[in-house]
Formats: sequence, structure tokens, C-alpha cells
Amino acid sequence: MTVVTRRSRAVLPFAVIAALAASLPLLALALRSHPGQPSSATVPAPKATAGVRLPPRGGLVLARESGRLGVALSARPALGRRLALTVTLLGPDGSGASGRRVSVQGGGRRVEATPCRAGCYEASLPSAARRVVVLVAGRPVPFELPERTLPAAALVHRMDSAIRRARSLVIDERLASSPTHAIQARFAVAAPNRLTYRIAGGAQAVVIGGRRWDRASTREQWVRSSQTPLRLPAPTWTAVRDARLVAADRRAFTVTFLDPAIPAWFTVRADRRTFRPAEVRMVAAAHFMRDRYSRYDVPIQIRPPSRAG
Repeated sequence: MTVVTRRSRAVLPFAVIAALAASLPLLALALRSHPGQPSSATVPAPKATAGVRLPPRGGLVLARESGRLGVALSARPALGRRLALTVTLLGPDGSGASGRRVSVQGGGRRVEATPCRAGCYEASLPSAARRVVVLVAGRPVPFELPERTLPAAALVHRMDSAIRRARSLVIDERLASSPTHAIQARFAVAAPNRLTYRIAGGAQAVVIGGRRWDRASTREQWVRSSQTPLRLPAPTWTAVRDARLVAADRRAFTVTFLDPAIPAWFTVRADRRTFRPAEVRMVAAAHFMRDRYSRYDVPIQIRPPSRAG
């Protein structure tokens, strides 16, 4: 459950705040007050995310947004030189989008997908298919499959450690719930428990240990409240499944994986030498996020705002 003040709630329409802030680790941490404090508004979490049927383990997992839907694809080798495909559709309310007409196209074939419980659809194509197009009610969502992938759980673990060891960093975030509802925000994070963020044209907050200050715009006064102390910096994901290395060059590598705890599908590009992420993309129910990470270990001063309440 995410709690926001009345001033924070005024930044966006209630439905958009609910969609954007309910389950994302970074923004939810920034908006979450101390559980013992009174609140003027409670934002419900997306419904029934636990009911989404996740794909079988062991596949290459990719995801994109399509309108208000999250569209995820899992591809696995199958018998008879086939490619077994599982499509997961995430509805804007957090549940699996069932009852849709879904087909897949690739390798010169187009086949109808078979429903497999909440938001899940299964099909197969020739194993030579490198471009798979998922069609949801005729609307195409293309996926490019790399010719070769490698297991990447160890790489994700090293990225996780690299983030947690950082003394500071800056994250520029675009977070959308649909093609027409999106926010831009900048987070400055300093170990071990300091954070400040500013939503473009909207709210600001400063979090220092067990204290925080919020205001809905630069024209309003800061409001002080209590805050559950955060452990920062921290990765956006909480669990990792089906991590695969999908691209690499001399400077960077790219991995994809599924976080079944949210659930969310990630694509992360990281520095090959330091393992520090440079870009993190996430697709979840009504949460379409792109984070750009920069200014690792650059000194950041995060202090209580002047004239704070």
C-alpha cells in the first residue's frame, strides 16, 4: 500500500498517481510515508498482479508497451526445430488481459495463439524466426530475437552489487501508464539514506533518514513528515528470473530478465568494466519506465530545504 500526502496527490489526477506510484520500487519508496503516520490519501496497488500467469522458466524474455497494455514475450527452443512462444498481456488494472485475440508471426508463418489462463497465450513458430510479431487484436508488437544469448544471472548480480556500492548517482526517469499519461522526474540519491526528486512541472521531495519534506510545486510551502529510512542506492528490481545476455560490445552489455515479484520485465544496458547500469527499461502493468543512470559517485549534497515546515 502506498501513501501520499494531499499535496503530492494534487500533482496528477488520482488515477494516474495510482497507476504510476503503486508498485514501482524507486518512485514508491520516494512517495511512501512512515507506516505509523496519518495520511490524507491512500493509493491502491494494482489489482491481481499475482494472478497473471507467468511464462515457463528458461526462456528469453522481452517486453514492450502497446497502448495501455504491457506485452511480454518468452521464447524457448522446442522439439522439431520449433520455437515455443508464450505471450503475456498485462492490463492497466494490474491483472492479466485475457479474452484477447492474439496471434504471432515470424519465419514466414502466422499462427493463432492459444489462451493459457490469466493474460497468457501460447504458440510456436519455426526456430529460424528472428523477428517475431505479436498481434493483439490485429495491432502489431514486434520483437527482435538475438541469434545467440547466454545465461546472465551472474551479470545481474554484479550490477546489483555495483549499484549498492555506489556513494551517489542521478536517475532521470520517464514513467508512463499509457501513451497519454506520463511524467518526467529526476532523482538524486546519496548513500546511505538520502534522496531528492523533482517531477517536471510538479512535486518535489527531500528524504533524509527518517525525515522527509514534500511540496506539490515550487509555489507552495514544504510540508515535513516522518519517513521509513531507506537503504540507498538500490536496484529497481527485487528478484531475477530468466536473465540472458542479449548484446555486448567493447563498452557495454545488455541483459533482459523477469522480476516475478512485481511482476516486471527488464532490459538493462550496463558498463562492461564497472557493471554499473546506464539505462534501465521496465514493462509492468500500467508502468512503462525508462531510467537513465549517471553521475555515479559524484558528491551530492542533500540537505533539508530552506524555510521547511
